[in-house]
Amino acid sequence: MKPLDSDEEEPEQLGAYLKELRQRANQNIQQLSSALEQEVEEVRGSDGSLFSAMAEEDKAVWSQKTQSEAVNQLKSLLLKQCREIPAPLSPSKTQSPPKRGQQEGRTSLPAFQDLVPMIHNQSEYIQHLEAEVNLCKEELQGMKQRIRVVVVENEKLQSELKSKAVDESLKEYTIRNSMVNESMAANGHITSNIGHSVLQRAEHSTWKNELEQLKVIYQAQVESLEAQVISLRKDLSVSHKECEDVKVRLRHREKQAVDALRADGAPRVAGLCLKCAQHEAVLAGTHTNLHVQAIDRLTKSVHTHTHTHTHTHTHTHTHTTFCRSSQVIHSGPILHTL
Repeated sequence: MKPLDSDEEEPEQLGAYLKELRQRANQNIQQLSSALEQEVEEVRGSDGSLFSAMAEEDKAVWSQKTQSEAVNQLKSLLLKQCREIPAPLSPSKTQSPPKRGQQEGRTSLPAFQDLVPMIHNQSEYIQHLEAEVNLCKEELQGMKQRIRVVVVENEKLQSELKSKAVDESLKEYTIRNSMVNESMAANGHITSNIGHSVLQRAEHSTWKNELEQLKVIYQAQVESLEAQVISLRKDLSVSHKECEDVKVRLRHREKQAVDALRADGAPRVAGLCLKCAQHEAVLAGTHTNLHVQAIDRLTKSVHTHTHTHTHTHTHTHTHTTFCRSSQVIHSGPILHTL
């Protein structure tokens, strides 16, 4: 089938083909009619010269003809007649039986004059062909219209199928997307719960580790403070002894001073005056008071550390900050006193 773009070219081609066919048919008719007229005139002369001239004229005519179907049929018919007609007999045997058979054969075959109307009837055959061509044109136009209708319907069906396919794909996509979102939400809820539990466990373990570390730190601080208390107690006992010795010496010197005052009226205590001896005694007392104050502070800090250590099981963060601040506060004066 030809494409739809060549619909307008086909009628022009058919018209040109019909015109060319008419021209060729007219030429063939003229040639055949002239050849037959010459052959009829030559038949009156002699039979032998008739057949030879007819054969030569047939060759010349048939070499110039076109490929028309009607002309080819006429050519085959003439050649068949020439082959079936026997050669001419001698005049002495004009009354022989073969000549009678030949005459009977000639009477059975169509005469040359009968071929002329057949050739003239070729115009009717051409008109019949033209009618058939017109009918084919009409059928072709109808077929083209039907093809166009089919093409339009096919395009509509294709567009509908495409729209249906797109709708189905969108529906499948929305269904899959909703399913994926639901599964992701469920998985996210599960993972959030798992993550929350994992975080709680990790936080519990970190708090536990920090508590253990704080216990170790507090134990070390308590031990160091206890050692400081012990050393300060030793120093306090030594200072008490020194104070007692100083008091004893002071009393002894006071007695000596009193005795010396009674003797000559000048207050002397082992080479010192009374004011210097009193000042030395005051210094010794203040030194012992400083040791006592340091011991009191250390005991208070130990008690506070033990109290905060028991309180860390419930409030670890506050305990950490408090202990660090207390460590800074208590370590300063203790080192200063030491």
